[in-house]
Amino acid sequence: MPGQNTYFLTVIAVLAVAASMLMPGCELPFEETPITPVSNPAIRAFEGRLAFPVGEAPYEVLSADLNGDGMEDLVTLNWLGESVSVLLGKVNGFQKKVDYPVGQTPRSGVAARLTADGILSLAVLSESLEQITVLFGDGQGTFPESGIIPLTAGSRPVAMASADFNLDGAADLVVANSGTDNVSIVYSQGNKFFDAPLSIPVGKTPAGIYAGDINRDGIPEILVANSGDDTVSIISLTASGYEETAVLPCPARPRRIQCADVNQDGILDICVSREFSPDVAIFYGSISGAYYKTEITYSAPVSRFVVAELTSDAFPDFAAILFMEGKEEYQPSGAFEVLQGGLSGTFKSLGRYGTGWGSNALIATDMNRDGRADLVTADLATNMVSLIYNRGNGSFQTERHFAVPDEPGEILLADFTQDAFPDLVVTGRKTSFLYLFTNLGDASFTHTLTLGLGAQALALAAGDLNGDGKTDLVVSLNQQFDLLVYINSGNGKFMPAQRLSILGTDKKVLPQVRSIALGDVNGDGTPDIVTANSKVDSVSVLLNSGNAVFQAAKVIKVDNYPLDLHLLDTNRDQKMDLVFLSRNDPESPTDSAEPRVCRWFGKGDGTFDLDSHIRITTGAGPRALRMGDYTGEGNMDCATIHPGDNSLYLLNGGSNGNFAVGKRFPMGIAAQDMVFVDVKKDGKADMLCTNDQGSFYLRFSRGADQGFEGANNYNVRPGIGRILAADLNNDLFPDALLLDRGRKAFYVLRGCSLQ
Repeated sequence: MPGQNTYFLTVIAVLAVAASMLMPGCELPFEETPITPVSNPAIRAFEGRLAFPVGEAPYEVLSADLNGDGMEDLVTLNWLGESVSVLLGKVNGFQKKVDYPVGQTPRSGVAARLTADGILSLAVLSESLEQITVLFGDGQGTFPESGIIPLTAGSRPVAMASADFNLDGAADLVVANSGTDNVSIVYSQGNKFFDAPLSIPVGKTPAGIYAGDINRDGIPEILVANSGDDTVSIISLTASGYEETAVLPCPARPRRIQCADVNQDGILDICVSREFSPDVAIFYGSISGAYYKTEITYSAPVSRFVVAELTSDAFPDFAAILFMEGKEEYQPSGAFEVLQGGLSGTFKSLGRYGTGWGSNALIATDMNRDGRADLVTADLATNMVSLIYNRGNGSFQTERHFAVPDEPGEILLADFTQDAFPDLVVTGRKTSFLYLFTNLGDASFTHTLTLGLGAQALALAAGDLNGDGKTDLVVSLNQQFDLLVYINSGNGKFMPAQRLSILGTDKKVLPQVRSIALGDVNGDGTPDIVTANSKVDSVSVLLNSGNAVFQAAKVIKVDNYPLDLHLLDTNRDQKMDLVFLSRNDPESPTDSAEPRVCRWFGKGDGTFDLDSHIRITTGAGPRALRMGDYTGEGNMDCATIHPGDNSLYLLNGGSNGNFAVGKRFPMGIAAQDMVFVDVKKDGKADMLCTNDQGSFYLRFSRGADQGFEGANNYNVRPGIGRILAADLNNDLFPDALLLDRGRKAFYVLRGCSLQ
């Protein structure tokens, strides 16, 4: 029938109620793979970041080719582990980490050629021990020898950099000391021995340090961000020692400092972030040696930042890990934001992307040798590093973050702007507002419309109700007897809502419509509206007379507490049938109704055949019903979701419209939601599941009664719940859209060819 698939997919997107405990049942065969925050997919179908385990509480991350094989390796400084973890790079990942002890509170480090043989070594600064541990490399990626460089007692060293200050061919070290308001230069003798530290005074409470040749005289300078007196100290050296220190006034509480030729004039500029501030100050250098300040601003306070060419336009860009805003300010947000530089000297935000749980460290380096700088983060909370590949256009292979004005409730994907890209509708969970996010065509979204509904939305559905080629919107409301129908006037705008009575004149009990389905139930070629009225144990059929004019509701008594209504032709007679989930009312402690999947055959005239009514057993405490052909036999199958038991019950469909009794299938720990989508494009619906531990995973269907393959895990962040799947950028690969109610956000992870 015309539009049948569109209406069916819309209904799948509108689901949710509470959960309870599940009794054990017959289980399907499955492969189980233990899932942790550092589990990566065996088969990659979505462009998520890749995670790798390191030592406890990594505070900093470094990169270098430690074994000379042409591939970047990683080193993490593990604050609680009192160690460094070395991960040697290989194709599509790393070898298993190797840990080396370095003492308490490793805070800062460098990978540098500290010896005359040119082999890379590691130098690690211990804040509490006030010392530097040097791990001497052997050129093979291992570090068989080590030594200790003591620093002045009470110096409280906080940051370290490296450069060849005396031009003898061996890199030296310089440390910023917050306790003594100075820096210590440690000259290498090139033979695994070092001179005693040379102290040079700087401003108050130095916090960040950089070493490099900013005045193009061939000798590195030392730059120090002094958080105690809001200055930057610029120390000029000669080949034989210390020459002078210049002072550059800086905005309040400077913290971290880097240098880059931001405006591409051949002169290095100074970039300084501020403590708990969204601003980064840029001091543009000039031929005269003077500096001209400007500031760029992020959407939240900056934790760490890097300057690198991330967008393939030859201009440096800024990427920063952000802190939380509001009451959780100064806690890691699990996100980074990119500001794109350009010829005009202005910067444009390219959006937020996910880094993990408690990411604190950030570097930019080309990890896959494609000529583009990728990003690597270290996560304090989960003891892992995340590898985030750069697509080359300022977007990255990790989930994109989008903010929602309210705590989100219901969500729905449909094309409201007639551009062939699915847009997103989000309702407020505790408010009466509805928000339209328009798809920009690349799986990114922008908030374009807010509608006041008058009450909290319970369910959504979308379809072309008046035959004008535009997608219209239907909304049910909490504690209301009416539906709202919004006719699309074009380009994502809607005419004032028309109200449709759900129960006609019977208004004794509020229906609480928790599911809406659109479909042509009377065969006239126009979509009708069917609602599941959970509190009154009925469905309402509102026939469309054409041009979105609806007849009075016909109310049909059905099974207890109907949820998740689906309209589809289950028995292939060209008539729309009714499938829904029935369970006990979770708000009624005396309701002992058994959980069932119910099916009623349609007559094709807007009514349903009472004699065809069947109830199929499923497990206890179902939250929602999903449908998809996971057996690959051409019939629509069912699955009910049971978060209380971390499982699904699968009900195989037959060509006669019947369904088999549900068989239990484990979903994984803390399961939240699931959708079916044919990721492999083999005619079998695969399974995408979320869990509240912060990931979603993909299981490929084996077909028939063979269950599903082991989980392919994609890390997002704790708090994700609902999941939708659709091709959001018309590249023929399904993308995943995930809802995070606690953080008032949704995330998009782009699909890709199987890898």
